[in-house]
Amino acid sequence: MIAGDFFRDPIPEGADAVIVAKVVHCFAPGPVLDLLRRVRERVSTGARLLLVDFWMDSGHTKPTFAALMAGEFLLTPGGGDVYSADEARAWLGRTGWTMVAHEPLAGPASLIVARASHAG
Repeated sequence: MIAGDFFRDPIPEGADAVIVAKVVHCFAPGPVLDLLRRVRERVSTGARLLLVDFWMDSGHTKPTFAALMAGEFLLTPGGGDVYSADEARAWLGRTGWTMVAHEPLAGPASLIVARASHAG
């Protein structure tokens, strides 16, 4: 684990896997895309990205807990929201990642696994 500000500090190079847990919902799409690009620039093709968050269905109605939290996230300083797995897939594709899995976790969060595919 390395502490720092992932929007300003250098992201370490060469990791085989990067975990971004319960961060995406805190920010608007622009900063999320920047983060995904920055991480992609620092890992080799084939590295994994593990995104743990409150990923919604395409209708933004399930899971219920995430839908209820969406209003609260809009009040955070980063202008966050609860995003769908489909939105995540599109962002990943734009930033050099390929989504390979979306798996439920205990509780309201779920895991998106992506593979570094091409230079972001």
